[in-house]
Amino acid sequence: MGAVALPLRSRRHARHPSRLHPHRHPTGPEVTAVYTLARIVNRLRRPLRIRLVGPADQAAAALHGLAHMVGRRPDMADRRIRIDLTIREKPLQEWR
Repeated sequence: MGAVALPLRSRRHARHPSRLHPHRHPTGPEVTAVYTLARIVNRLRRPLRIRLVGPADQAAAALHGLAHMVGRRPDMADRRIRIDLTIREKPLQEWR
């Protein structure tokens, strides 16, 4: 696999490819093959299981944060996610 040239920032710091603007993301057969392989592997992996229990506002905030995290990470592309969501306004006795 060949090397990928990264553009430099104004203060002489190289940016990681995942942080680049989507239209300036390095492309080519090497990079495309790696991402395609990662997507196939993610599809075959077991689903990421997340359990959320709590009040509606906190559950909504947690789902919002989860959506941002998944959107930012290229390694989460095509990854299956199973979310078990239970909304309870009062915590049960055994949770304390």
